[in-house]
Amino acid sequence: MDVEADFRHDKLRIATGLPLGLPGQWSLVAYRPTQPLHEVAFALCWDQSLIGAAEAQAMKTAVEVRFEAMLDSPSSLSKVPKCVRYKKAELKGRFPLSMNGALPLFEIRDSSMEKLEPAVNLKTHRSWRVTLDFKTTNMAVVTRPQAALAAGAVSSSVTSRSSTDVRLVFPEPNLELWTTKSTLCDASSYFKKFFEAEIVEPTSTPKGKRRKLEGPLLVKAELEPAEADLEDLGFEDADEEIDAIYSEEGQAMADPGDAQYTEITIPATIASYSTYRALLTWLTTSHIDFAPVVVSSKPATASRKDQLKRFRNANPLLPIPVSPKSVYRLASTLNIPLLQSRAIEGYKLELSAEHVA
Repeated sequence: MDVEADFRHDKLRIATGLPLGLPGQWSLVAYRPTQPLHEVAFALCWDQSLIGAAEAQAMKTAVEVRFEAMLDSPSSLSKVPKCVRYKKAELKGRFPLSMNGALPLFEIRDSSMEKLEPAVNLKTHRSWRVTLDFKTTNMAVVTRPQAALAAGAVSSSVTSRSSTDVRLVFPEPNLELWTTKSTLCDASSYFKKFFEAEIVEPTSTPKGKRRKLEGPLLVKAELEPAEADLEDLGFEDADEEIDAIYSEEGQAMADPGDAQYTEITIPATIASYSTYRALLTWLTTSHIDFAPVVVSSKPATASRKDQLKRFRNANPLLPIPVSPKSVYRLASTLNIPLLQSRAIEGYKLELSAEHVA
């Protein structure tokens, strides 16, 4: 990436967006760490980056940053600038561990003030080249941009009646989701047994043909003793406030028309609309975003909901991130072990992020 920058100002702060294809918004920021004009510091900054990483909330990767000065070619026959390597930084580990933050990279000093090699005059020089290489063996990170595109398309489809035959109704927020019997049965042995046992035939109604059921998910799943420690970590579920964000958008239930489908009512005490929407999207795309945890011992704030609203505004097609604990309990109920494991991993990473914060 080639950058034009003027480093002469006392109150320097230049942010350059980085199209990395990773969750959130990434940028390289140049700023003045101290008052003297002969120093400029650089940091890798991110916003809304924690929620959205596939497979794990934080990336286990290495980042190499190269900062070069684009000097004019000494040859009059060539107008191609010469790259002079000035700084290089290598970062290793798992990051980011917060939704928004910055990672200092390095500082450069003006060669007109100190005898440095190669010579770069920060007061007069304007052209720079910055190269960032993200290296990881985690294929979930590599394929995340494509998974996010698929998740956005699927998430939009589950809110409307299309080629679907199951309607999930959430009375309290007055919202609905649509899916197919095959999607539910292929992923969940719980649903497969339920539909196999259900022998009620669809009946005609003025609005179409449907089976209205109160059956699945009304019995709370019992956690296995070895997994019950998720109940004791001191974090609250808050997916109901995410339902409120969807409700504020006016996504009320629509007339399904003259069609045959199975209608299943999901009480708020069993599972939230938000949790189910995230689950349905994951069943098709393997994409799920986890929201920051809420610690019961800390005073409640509006920051979490504000963060989720910001995520929604930045990613209107994706489901709003949900509580990993809520996802775990729903996956346990539906007997989906892979999603249970994903939720546990997300829970641990969120717990680490909370402790770091």
